[in-house]
Amino acid sequence: MEFEGIVLRVTPFKEKDAMVNVLTATGVLSFMARGVLSIENKNAASLTQYAFSRFEFSEGKGTGLSLKNGTLIKSYEESFKSLDRLAALSLLGELTLHGVGEDEASAIYPYFKNALEAIESGFDLLTTVIVFFAQVLKAAGYGLEVGHCVFCDSTKDIVAVSYPDGGFVCKNDLDEETMHPADARYLKIIRYLFMVGPEDVKRVAFTKEECLGILNEFKEYASDQLGLSLKGHELLLRSIKK
Repeated sequence: MEFEGIVLRVTPFKEKDAMVNVLTATGVLSFMARGVLSIENKNAASLTQYAFSRFEFSEGKGTGLSLKNGTLIKSYEESFKSLDRLAALSLLGELTLHGVGEDEASAIYPYFKNALEAIESGFDLLTTVIVFFAQVLKAAGYGLEVGHCVFCDSTKDIVAVSYPDGGFVCKNDLDEETMHPADARYLKIIRYLFMVGPEDVKRVAFTKEECLGILNEFKEYASDQLGLSLKGHELLLRSIKK
């Protein structure tokens, strides 16, 4: 059995063994890597955090998967040298591990791969993060409806986004006591975030102010709907300010 994937987490187990969580095209895969915490171990390089690697497994009775061979395809260690890039990666990993189920994570696999490439290339960090965040919400079943009004299905006169109601709201259904009209650019950005394909992660960048506003909205929405408390969010905000 072989898989390619992105290493999300390596958890020490006993003296030199580790439990590993890897994001693959079929979801999050967990397996035991024996002796991998030894620097002489042949598989150690393939299990650095956020490495893109190929894994071959053996499967024992009742013991789950055990790593047989690991081959590093690409390392993104250069991104670790920048605090803001490391913070962005940390948030992406946290969202993947805690924002979606193991099976649902398959939907965000191509987005994570392209986000890694975007971060390494120097593309705008905050844009990369909010694109990925939107796709995590979508995979978790809480994506915003951005094709029509959530109340009447109208595609015309969209004037607001209602997070509690799950998406776009038209002028006729706007409750001025609980909703605030949004400008056209904001609505276009929100639509883009939930509609963009993984190959277009680097298609367009937004301003820092636009990204931070939406990031904070997504964070609150994820807290309300998924019960997430994202440590990576605060780390990213602190790193951006420096």
